[in-house]
Amino acid sequence: MRVCLSIRKLASLAELKVKQISLFGFVLVSLMISSDISLADYEKGYKAYKNFNFQLAFKEFLEAAEKGDVRAQSYLGGLYVSGMHRGGKADYNEGIKWWKSAAEQGDVTSQLNLGNLYLTGAPANWFNNNIGLKPDLKEAIKWYRLAADQGRAEAQVRLGQLYEIGGVGVPQNFEEALKWFHLAAEQNNIDAFNHLGGMYSGGKGVPEDLLEAGKWFKKSAVNGDPSGQYYLAVWYAEGLGFEKDPGEAFKWLKLSAEQGLAKAQYNLGFMYLLAKGTSRDNLRAYMWTILAVQKGQKGKVLKILDPVMTADQKAQARAMAEQCRKNKYKGC
Repeated sequence: MRVCLSIRKLASLAELKVKQISLFGFVLVSLMISSDISLADYEKGYKAYKNFNFQLAFKEFLEAAEKGDVRAQSYLGGLYVSGMHRGGKADYNEGIKWWKSAAEQGDVTSQLNLGNLYLTGAPANWFNNNIGLKPDLKEAIKWYRLAADQGRAEAQVRLGQLYEIGGVGVPQNFEEALKWFHLAAEQNNIDAFNHLGGMYSGGKGVPEDLLEAGKWFKKSAVNGDPSGQYYLAVWYAEGLGFEKDPGEAFKWLKLSAEQGLAKAQYNLGFMYLLAKGTSRDNLRAYMWTILAVQKGQKGKVLKILDPVMTADQKAQARAMAEQCRKNKYKGC
């Protein structure tokens, strides 16, 4: 995984720059030698990177990058932006320079990383000599589009989000958003599934269609996404497009809660309290609600249960919540 902005690695083939030499045979020899040296530097850098030796990785990537190795340039940009090779001290200008070098040669990961960096910007603080980077939506769109045009699903989703929301320099355009979400969905991108569910449920760029929205949430849910599982549970609980089914609602809500989604945990507590899709269980209702409240969720479940539960029962529920948290919400 390339460290920069948590973007998954998609290494492109290196494109080597060589000087124009009139003798054709000499060009081939020069290219082969340059390629071998660059490849050796890159492989050494990648091995060091995988072993968390970021200082050595930086040295090897720099040598390969200066010889034109696009993969090395992309990794080098990530090291500069993260600062992992020097205790977290970032250098955004150098990182952008190397990412742009790789991106302009078609490296899709660098294009995506530039889009992410320009979208969020970077903070200026004393640790980075008070040098930061202001967000630039136009620049973000430019790099996302290049990556999206190469079929990178994450970039397609980002473009869809920007067109859905709109902003400075980016006009709101639901039809454009739908286009990019659908392209990403064709690659089974889970975020795209969820966004399409939101677009169809909100009637954005299309007539409101709760059944179609539910189908997209279900695609996300069956792929294990907690947000998709939560919204599918809501669809079954409320009968939105689907026939009401408390049992299905409970099943999907529990799966989402077990992945730590706070609003799913809170609503699961409600289902135990109201015996919806399951038998009433005050202890588990209290337990799941405590876990959700610890993450900032607010509601009335505890106020309802407090008068009807004994001090020992509440203490037991708290102990269950603590054990559930330690077990990462599984088997609760």
